[in-house]
Amino acid sequence: MGLLKGLTALTGEMPEKVREVVETSKGILRLFLGQMGLGEELLAQVVEALDHITVNFGVIRGGVKVNVVPDTCTLDVDVRVPMGLSPEAVKAKVDEMLKGAGLEEVECELVHASEPNFTSPSERIFRLLAGNAERILGLRVVPFFMTGASDARFLRLKGIPTIHYGPGELNKAHAYDEFVRTDHLIMATKVIAATIVDFLHKQGGT
Repeated sequence: MGLLKGLTALTGEMPEKVREVVETSKGILRLFLGQMGLGEELLAQVVEALDHITVNFGVIRGGVKVNVVPDTCTLDVDVRVPMGLSPEAVKAKVDEMLKGAGLEEVECELVHASEPNFTSPSERIFRLLAGNAERILGLRVVPFFMTGASDARFLRLKGIPTIHYGPGELNKAHAYDEFVRTDHLIMATKVIAATIVDFLHKQGGT
């Protein structure tokens, strides 16, 4: 438990423009999840995940039989890294804590890793989409960080500005009866179609 607390307490230097979006996102997430009836303690943990490391011990493997002492044990850990930190920095901290706890024989390996990433609201793709949402729907698009990950990271890490926009309701996400309202799908499609046209029309556009 001490190792876990030491890791989740690790922080980095978050860029100021990211910090502003994170703080806005915390307010939005707290509002949405609060309306869903999430308790205050759990709500605080979810909101904190936007700018703190989260750790989940997902899979433990070891042993072949109940009356045989295992010769090895492996633990698969999911660690979500916020902006301002890197997977390598987190691994270095884990190695340091293991050594400090006298567990030098424990090996830590990065199996899958990607750098924390985001697309700035100043990017043309965001400005075009926000403008179309306001013009077509009369809605203001607010930059927002979520606690999960998506395939957008692969595009961003190749230098392609990528944002998420679409229909859906947070309280239905990943639920057993997840669905999208037809009218929301139509509204989002109009905005996305207009943004595609504007984006491809000319690179020098607004």
